[in-house]
Amino acid sequence: SPDWSELNIQDGTRHVSPGLLTEPEYHACQSLIAKRWRGNPDEAAILGFVLLAAFRFGLRAQEAIQLRRADWCEHDDWLWIRVQNNRQRHLKSSASRRLVPCIGELDTTERSIITAILSRYEIMAGDNDQSKMLLCELNDGKVGLHKACQIVPQTLINIIREVTGSSTLTLHHCRH
Repeated sequence: SPDWSELNIQDGTRHVSPGLLTEPEYHACQSLIAKRWRGNPDEAAILGFVLLAAFRFGLRAQEAIQLRRADWCEHDDWLWIRVQNNRQRHLKSSASRRLVPCIGELDTTERSIITAILSRYEIMAGDNDQSKMLLCELNDGKVGLHKACQIVPQTLINIIREVTGSSTLTLHHCRH
């Protein structure tokens, strides 16, 4: 049992939401997305990518949704994400600005999700422009955030709760 005596949790200013998503549960969520959204590969890739960014990189939902292509970094076998302010999103504080490495080994499903997202981006925005939102679509000839991104957080919460059977887990618990 953890010793919580060093944390002043009696003052009421700290709010703790205990819980976590295990790796097998995370993979079950990815499988459910692939199965349920089989007919809509764009939305499946977006949902899978945001879940991956939360679980493997510890990103918040809006940090993952509003990543620019330039924020996704790869070199050899290393993957990391730059979390920084952009035109679409401002971080809570300057301390929120950070470089986040990938945690754990990616499997073939996760690599396929990343490939799908990067390929979609190149089709929509071109491979020379790194300034657009990674999860983009074309609307009237302009590149903007994909409309499905509005429902991604709640959809992922519903999937997590369905897979785990917990009515209290949220996407945030992927970060634990």
